[in-house]
Amino acid sequence: MIDILILPERRKMRIEREEMRLNEILKLLDIDEFNSVAVLVNNKLVNDENYLVKKGDKVVLIKQATGGL
Repeated sequence: MIDILILPERRKMRIEREEMRLNEILKLLDIDEFNSVAVLVNNKLVNDENYLVKKGDKVVLIKQATGGL
């Protein structure tokens, strides 16, 4: 099971898989560009969209803020 926290919405998601590539997770969340998000896996910044996320990993996905004041 892979736990994902999506910010700034504070939405939690749980994927029942043993392992999954980061680009597959982004596709699942309808995120087209890897450059528009910051991804932390187990508190470490990940810069490779082919990174293999494994069961038990904690993923924090931070979307680029849109809009303004």
